[in-house]
Amino acid sequence: MAGERLVVDTNIVVSGLLTSDSRSPTRLLLDLMLAGKRRFILSTDLLTEYRMVLLRPKIAAAHRLSAKEIDEILVRLAANAVIVEPPAAGAGMPRDLGADEHILALLESAKDSILVTGDLALLRRAGSRARRPSEVFTAL
Repeated sequence: MAGERLVVDTNIVVSGLLTSDSRSPTRLLLDLMLAGKRRFILSTDLLTEYRMVLLRPKIAAAHRLSAKEIDEILVRLAANAVIVEPPAAGAGMPRDLGADEHILALLESAKDSILVTGDLALLRRAGSRARRPSEVFTAL
């Protein structure tokens, strides 16, 4: 799994920012992404979704970061990612109207990738190409 690129679902990025446990798998994964020490892919739509979700009032109140600080984090993520633009499945749609389809299309467009998510429905849909955050670390 170490050679595979990761498609990291929004819930993992949010959890990584919200947790106070520096040894949490979501925090460790986010730290590796920010440091450029783990191969991962993004699309512009997924990056936009990260931003939209991180700026939701309840989530922003929990992480207490400004929009500028969130943007700085997202710039670092984008700088360390491989940007892939999949076919239009779910593109530009909010999570409940097509973002799951977009992330699955992103996964399919990068054949050497696996999805990291805490979303049980996505784990089932992606099958053998999906992992929980803790599974990413046990496979290393």
